[in-house]
Order: sequence, then structure tokens, then C-alpha cells
Amino acid sequence: MTLQPAQIFEEQQQVEEDDNDSEEEEGRFVTRIVQRKPEWSDNTILPTIHDQLVGEAIYNYLIQVFGNTSSAIPYLDVSSTNNALSSKVSNVQLLEMIQQVANLFVISGFAWDRQVTSNTNKSTTSFQICLISPATLWSGQVLQQNKSYPTNDFIRKTLQVLFTKIGKTVLEWKVEYKDNQQEITTFVIST
Repeated sequence: MTLQPAQIFEEQQQVEEDDNDSEEEEGRFVTRIVQRKPEWSDNTILPTIHDQLVGEAIYNYLIQVFGNTSSAIPYLDVSSTNNALSSKVSNVQLLEMIQQVANLFVISGFAWDRQVTSNTNKSTTSFQICLISPATLWSGQVLQQNKSYPTNDFIRKTLQVLFTKIGKTVLEWKVEYKDNQQEITTFVIST
């Protein structure tokens, strides 16, 4: 039996707060009628769309908050609408970009620490991002054990958006949890 997803449904959305809201109005939700985009009518594509939308939201947040600071992701032109690069990114530059995204996750309080490494062969480069004690460690482990999708591997989603924006092709990726304190994300990209 295949269930067709609802095209029109109700959803609880948080009310946007402004400076004049009283404490009673903070955290208030209202019911809204939502219509699903016709191109999203197939439930099997929703996890991929979710990954992309969440990754874009986090990426855009990092650009908005840190884009014009000394903590900005290097080599991005934050003044352009798509944060394009002025030239092709080398593997060394890409490693620096990934390291800074991981740093921003730590600065933002998402993880206690991070470690980023890379390994290059003739046609591919692999990057490994290890987040120490990320905020989603427990839930990420549970979702992975239950083979749930989508998952809450937010650095993977964010970096996939970055790779797309700079024209890098992700050949494969994986997320694993180690020692009950590490989330390890590995990307293999074509060089």
C-alpha cells in the first residue's frame, strides 16, 4: 500500500517575534494552510529536498552572520548573490574552506571541537570532518541505527551546498559515529 502525500495541509508555524512582543506572545504558534509544491508530490524525493533546504539555510546563516568578518569562509565572494568564486579552488583552498565551516560550527556552539583532514590520489580527494560532541550526537546515532532518512547531519548538508556552489562533484559521502562522542563525515570529490 502506497500513501499519497497530502498536497494541502495544516502546519503549526512560529509567530515572528518583534521588539514589541510581550513575554506571553514569545514562542507562540499559529496554524497555517500550506500547499506542497507540485514537483514535491513524490514522497521519495522529500529527504533529498530536505537535505538541500536545510543545508542552504545553514550555509546562508553562516554567510549572513560571518560573511563580512574575519571568521568568514575564505575564497567566497559574499557580495555576489550566489557567493561565487573568482577562480577555480585548489584542494588546499578547499581544505581551508571546510576547516572554516567546521570552525563556525564550533564557534556557534554546535560542537565542542573539530578536526578536518584530507587525502588526495590521482582522481579524487577525500575530506574527513570529525565533530567532537556535536549537539545532535545522540539523535544522529538513533536515526542512523533506525536507518531513518533524512538525518540530522547538518555539517554534511551545509558542505554539500558549499561544494555545489563552487562546482565540486561529490562522488560519495558517509556519516558515522564513534566512541559515543564523535560524528565523522567523509566526502569523496572528483579533483
